[in-house]
Amino acid sequence: MVDQQRSDHFTTTDTANDMRYQIIVDELSVDPIANTSTINITVEAWRFANNANVCSRPGMVTVKINDWYVTSQEWANNEKSIYYMSDTQVFEVSLDITHEADGSSQIYVYASMVIWNPYTGEPYIESDPEEQGFWVTLSKLPGLLSLNITDVGMDYIDATVQSPGQVFDKWWYTIDNGNTWVEFSNTADTSQSVRIENLSLNTTYHVGGRARVQGTEQIVTTPIQTVKTKNLIIQSATRITIFSEGASDFTTNGLGSLPDTTSCIVTEEKNGAYELELKYPITGLNYEEIRYNRIILAKPNQYSQSQPFRIYAISRPLNGIVTVNAAHLSYDLSGITVGAFSAGSLQTAFQNLKSRSDVVCPFDFYTDISTPGAISTHVPVSIRSLLGGNSGSILETFGGEFEFDIYTVRLLTSRGQDRGVTIRYGKNLTDIKQDENCNNVYTAVRPYWFKTINNYDVLVELPEKIVSTPGIFTYIKVLPVDFTSTFDEIFEGEDRENNQPTVAELRAITQYYIEENNIGVPDVSLNVSFVQLTDSKEYADLKLLEGVQLCDYVSVYFPQLGINAKAQCVKTVYNVLTQRYNSILLGTVRNDLASTIANQGQSIKGGVTKTELNRAINGTSSSIGVEVAGVLQAGSTTLTIQNGLINTSSTIDVYTDKFGLCPKNIVVSDKQVVLTFDAQSSNTSVKIRIA
Repeated sequence: MVDQQRSDHFTTTDTANDMRYQIIVDELSVDPIANTSTINITVEAWRFANNANVCSRPGMVTVKINDWYVTSQEWANNEKSIYYMSDTQVFEVSLDITHEADGSSQIYVYASMVIWNPYTGEPYIESDPEEQGFWVTLSKLPGLLSLNITDVGMDYIDATVQSPGQVFDKWWYTIDNGNTWVEFSNTADTSQSVRIENLSLNTTYHVGGRARVQGTEQIVTTPIQTVKTKNLIIQSATRITIFSEGASDFTTNGLGSLPDTTSCIVTEEKNGAYELELKYPITGLNYEEIRYNRIILAKPNQYSQSQPFRIYAISRPLNGIVTVNAAHLSYDLSGITVGAFSAGSLQTAFQNLKSRSDVVCPFDFYTDISTPGAISTHVPVSIRSLLGGNSGSILETFGGEFEFDIYTVRLLTSRGQDRGVTIRYGKNLTDIKQDENCNNVYTAVRPYWFKTINNYDVLVELPEKIVSTPGIFTYIKVLPVDFTSTFDEIFEGEDRENNQPTVAELRAITQYYIEENNIGVPDVSLNVSFVQLTDSKEYADLKLLEGVQLCDYVSVYFPQLGINAKAQCVKTVYNVLTQRYNSILLGTVRNDLASTIANQGQSIKGGVTKTELNRAINGTSSSIGVEVAGVLQAGSTTLTIQNGLINTSSTIDVYTDKFGLCPKNIVVSDKQVVLTFDAQSSNTSVKIRIA
């Protein structure tokens, strides 16, 4: 029903023939999809005949809404004279009212009444309609839901479903005229955007959106729009060519191009998979040339030359499209064996791969690694497994990063470089696995040295017990670390009783361990999808990642922790047709302090020399100094930070996460420091460095 239902009466100026009428408005139903209400207007008129000798009767009634003419008609008994109150005239009409775009509607209803003189047939008196009307507020509807197509590509459509102000909490899209609806968001908002992917190029789709009004089961649907994806325009950078099985020269047109390709994705991993997936219509040009073991030439990224991929799988046609899988030509090394040999360097090993292969090896090998090492094989083995597939392989022995370039295999000390790219882990750049990594780092180390000497247990530990890691944490997670065997190696051959460290040495090795192993810094495992982030606010910064190549280094800043982590691009997924990455995978880079340091939960064994330990103790190492973090609560002016290393002779450096904010006063006492600030409107992260 209506929010406000009213009746209104008026009295004519003919006091001798007192005519009255009232207007009643009822809202019968609503249509949220059409954004309309159906209302019923009733006009009732009657006459109080105070003077029986005078006759009058109602004649014409006209109904209007907001100056919009609805209808008019004469009363059904227009020829009949009305005496006294014997008859009441009723006029009724139903009609649909269209609401405003935001779903609101308020109407002004009024009627005009003409009273006829039954003797002369002339109008006796006419009411003033403007003064006899009233406002009616109809039910609030969700409002019009619109669909805005923001971008169209060869295999995707970007769309935004939005309302003028109504909040919706579930969102769907359709591409088949409403036959199938796909939910894409359950975020409560007035608008949501979606990229509809994996579409066919040059194809017409019937796209629409719908959403559920927050807190209800009411669904509103947008009008359907017809959208056609773009056609493929072959350019040099997107040219895809097919070659015969035995081709070795890829500078020609081979067997021809594959211009009707609907999708072509190249995935490359650091020291791992290097494959291509292509979709092609069976009606496409040169489809008949797509056969097992033939070679597809395509660019694997924006920076490398086109690379050959040998076909190893062709699917059955699905909707007239086949899926073709191909592996980089370097996978041919799995079918080339080499006899037994031994080599004392990587250069010598590569020479043996070429010269001692059982069949002609068309590949060349190159390395810039000069690290000493020995490798040998006592039985025939495939070259590719010897490169990195087996225990004792070249990769395991010498390390490095592979680069495969047509018939050239390079094992480099570092294939990538640091291009100065820093990204911020935040609102639109999030990942469930990464969040788990952030919430599972250790916030402090509890070091100790322990031995049983002459039946007595001897324990060396720090007076402050723990050493905090850099960063700002909302939880505590302490890692106990046994440095006993570490000091056995450091003091091996020295006249040090039981290789027992001093407290200062234990503290120094702990700080060294924290820094060298990035304790307190989350492992980075972050899959960045450029397709999803294209329209996000952070895309301007993330766009820098489009210039990152496989094995390049990137800094990831975690603002909630106040720390940076170094990450490496360990996987790229490149769209050959759009000439950009679909996604890249960033992974953690850690220093190999010792071969047994596989994670944060193990102690150091090896890699630390007595000289490095002395430097740490004497203050010449970057490891010297302990950092402790705290939070200045919003509205507070003081922050107390406690640590067993703090004393009146300590040097305290203070850092905050707000530019220009410094403490007004610092009071240092044993085991604590009190900092005084101006009150801040929000929580402030504070870190002190004790030296």
